[in-house]
Amino acid sequence: MKTKYVILTLLSCFLTVITTLVFHGGILSDSPLYLHLAHQYSEFNFLDPVSNYYGRHFYAVFLAIIGTVISYNYIVIGIMQTLLFCLSSFILVKELEKYLNKNLLGLLLLLFLVPEIHFYNGSVFTESLGYSLIILVFAFALKIHNGKSSVWNILVLSSLIGFTILNRMECGVCIIPAFYLIFPQIKDKLIVRGLVFISIPIFLLLLN
Repeated sequence: MKTKYVILTLLSCFLTVITTLVFHGGILSDSPLYLHLAHQYSEFNFLDPVSNYYGRHFYAVFLAIIGTVISYNYIVIGIMQTLLFCLSSFILVKELEKYLNKNLLGLLLLLFLVPEIHFYNGSVFTESLGYSLIILVFAFALKIHNGKSSVWNILVLSSLIGFTILNRMECGVCIIPAFYLIFPQIKDKLIVRGLVFISIPIFLLLLN
């Protein structure tokens, strides 16, 4: 089982690097602005009005962490985004297999062969992180739906939704299907667990 994950991860990283080198080189459109903002954040400069007006602060923080710890090289960023995508996909498919009670290796292979995924994983775009965050949101919503409705799991889901919204505001629509998935497991303690569910997105939006 672990061999399967390693092979798929290596394949995904390889396809991301090849796609990046052949088609676009990682830096496109708004990429320089995200990198400039990330450099500022890594130097604890959070108040520059010229670059801050554009938003996308969460993705800039994500890039700043990668750049500070490893490198701002677009290939390195692409590989880190691909690894996050792989981890997210493995968790989602694992929960889907529990929900459907069947092996979904074919679905995993199809997911890893979608060309657009590798294009965005290798790009310095908010969409690159957005894919993985949305996948994680539904992975944890399914985890709760499958019976693991602890306050900790709901808090993790709440945090993931908050990060997803900060990354791209329009992705906030995922809160509706996520709530639909977890509702059967939290309805007996709806007020308390519902408040936990919405707490982190509201808190992060207020900070933003």
